[in-house]
Amino acid sequence: MLFTTNSIKYFKERTKLQICRDVHKFMSDDLIRRIKTALEYDEHRDLMDLLLVVSLGKRTCFSEYNEYYQAQIRRYHREKKYNDLKRLIDYYATFVYTNGAGTISYAFLKFDLTWYKTFLVFYFRRAKKGPALFEHVEAFFKLFVYTKSPVLIDVFNSVPYIDRTHPCVAEVYFYVHEIMCMKECYTCDYKGSFETLMMPFLLKMPALFVKNNHALIYHAEKLKLNNFNYTGIIEYLKDERTLLNGVVDVFGRIHREVRLRSSFKEEYVWALLVLARDNRYESADAVLTVILEILLEENLCGWEEERSESGSDTRVINESVSVGMGCRDYECRQYILKQYTFKQYTLK
Repeated sequence: MLFTTNSIKYFKERTKLQICRDVHKFMSDDLIRRIKTALEYDEHRDLMDLLLVVSLGKRTCFSEYNEYYQAQIRRYHREKKYNDLKRLIDYYATFVYTNGAGTISYAFLKFDLTWYKTFLVFYFRRAKKGPALFEHVEAFFKLFVYTKSPVLIDVFNSVPYIDRTHPCVAEVYFYVHEIMCMKECYTCDYKGSFETLMMPFLLKMPALFVKNNHALIYHAEKLKLNNFNYTGIIEYLKDERTLLNGVVDVFGRIHREVRLRSSFKEEYVWALLVLARDNRYESADAVLTVILEILLEENLCGWEEERSESGSDTRVINESVSVGMGCRDYECRQYILKQYTFKQYTLK
């Protein structure tokens, strides 16, 4: 009665899920077929809740139920019921994973790579390492190399592992790096951002090449900063090869995630200003600008309250760097960082 009369829809989502978990063990294949037939007589009812029950356990008639999912997914896609479609694909990912099905079972989703991506994200979030998982990761890598679709980049954030011996790793890395690190997303008609899409991928990638050092920089320098050591970052900012590898966002992420004592932050800012004066690389100025902007966001954690004597100097530094942040012209920013700002440093 709960399913054939749609009564189950009146329960809250959490309660409904608990009901489905309790009853799925007692629902035979024959009973599921009869409920499905009853629901199909009324066009105002759908199979959503029944398919939730189906997804929660292993089924002997996998191919039959797989057809149920296919038909319902195509229906929602055709009717543009995208919220329902996303929820159904979530159930479908659970169904495929629970039954240990192969990649051929969901190959039909390739008719729309956006929804294929949605399925893979849900699936990989549930999957655990094992022989079955290897098959799905392999299939995804091959599809990505074949299509080179930027839409699929987001899946890398959910892939449980990336095998450094995989023959496609180098090709995948260089393609994704070119798309995201070079900020050319607009050429591929994709509105993703480096921070949410590319960064988790880079931090998961093994350091196969000298050029792929993002993960090394992130983990090592974040640990050093948390231990009040900024010497490694200063050295990286003097290395032209590192600076040419699109590391601005890496250093930005590091500094947004650490919490520094105000006394250490003061010392760190002065060191960065010294480097800004002597710096020869335009790419280093871009990194310095991002780091200083983050460090000065909270006015160096209340310098003016802690040290009233240096309050005027702090305000001058904040104002001068702020002017530099708003200056888009490279020579102008260079002047702000290397001349005016450093003069304030000499007041210390």
